[in-house]
Amino acid sequence: MISVTIWRRTLDPVVLATARLACRLVGDGAPATVAQACVTARDAVYDVYLVDHADGRFVLKRCPDTREPDVYRSSFTGSSLPVPRLLGHLVSDGIDWLVLEHLDGTQPRDPAGHARAGAALGSVHAAFWSELLPGDPPVDGSASLIGDAAVAAVERELLARWGEAPTTLGHGDLQPTNVVDHRSGARIVDWELAARRAYFLDIARYCHLRAPDGQPHLDLQDRAAFLASYRARLGGLAPDEERFGRDVLLGQAALFLDPAAAGDDQAVADLLRVVHELS
Repeated sequence: MISVTIWRRTLDPVVLATARLACRLVGDGAPATVAQACVTARDAVYDVYLVDHADGRFVLKRCPDTREPDVYRSSFTGSSLPVPRLLGHLVSDGIDWLVLEHLDGTQPRDPAGHARAGAALGSVHAAFWSELLPGDPPVDGSASLIGDAAVAAVERELLARWGEAPTTLGHGDLQPTNVVDHRSGARIVDWELAARRAYFLDIARYCHLRAPDGQPHLDLQDRAAFLASYRARLGGLAPDEERFGRDVLLGQAALFLDPAAAGDDQAVADLLRVVHELS
């Protein structure tokens, strides 16, 4: 008998059937508990479940498309990178499911935790670092909607730098909620938006994205700890300090351009701050 813990809504029978399959995949045929752990606004396409069974606990994740399974197969399988270990991959009724190790920990909450997050990102970025491979373009004419000449100049610099900056496997939604921190090290989760991008976008997003209440996730000490640890982990790959600092500012510009163009007052203020620092 499976004990079902409901987090928000009744569990789909497909989830329970997939949990049974996943348990057989990892070596035990009977899940004891299936608990919904996460659901988004589009809860029909993205769900995460905790499954307890005789040998422990694992995470069962329904994927909105094949990108994250593809990343695990092509980039993470057999590696020692700081990401959850893939235990299995299932396809049920055309839906991709990942079976991942369960990680104990919390999101980073202090400079030491953010330093571990920086080291984790640096490890992933270093593994896929390239001075030659291009990345996806960051913006598409956003500054013209804002109508500010200084902003337009920053966008031109960003686009120019995008064509020459080192690229790597970018997470695409890196923020403290997508990092599991433990004293032994941090792991980065949720790679469904991963793609090759300029290295500085993940950094800017982690350090400067605001929480839903409008407050920054990180303060100055947190950012300093994250950046120092990231650069240290990159080692000789890291751009010189001046170039690195300007790249991080350009990453912030990329982060704020679209919401600023859409009329977000806070994003406009953040963007103008970045433009001033780059001038």
